[in-house]
Amino acid sequence: MSVTEASVEPQHACVACCSTITGTEHVKYDICDGKFHVDCSGIPAAVQQTFLQIAESVGWTCCQCRSTARMTMHKFQAGLIELTVSIIN
Repeated sequence: MSVTEASVEPQHACVACCSTITGTEHVKYDICDGKFHVDCSGIPAAVQQTFLQIAESVGWTCCQCRSTARMTMHKFQAGLIELTVSIIN
């Protein structure tokens, strides 16, 4: 007889209301793994399912991660310009 250990999902709190996320009506950020209830998003109930489909399809990031990614991209672009100028000269 073998005993298998049940896998237990770690509990996550909604970043908006701090309540535990249960069920499937939530969105998970793609970069930092934060989650929020769709009801906490401020998105009208009439379009929440469409929002969930879009977020599932293209992903979703929090404001802080978007800002960090934007700064990283600007640094990358500046470095690329500097490299291009050094190659030309």
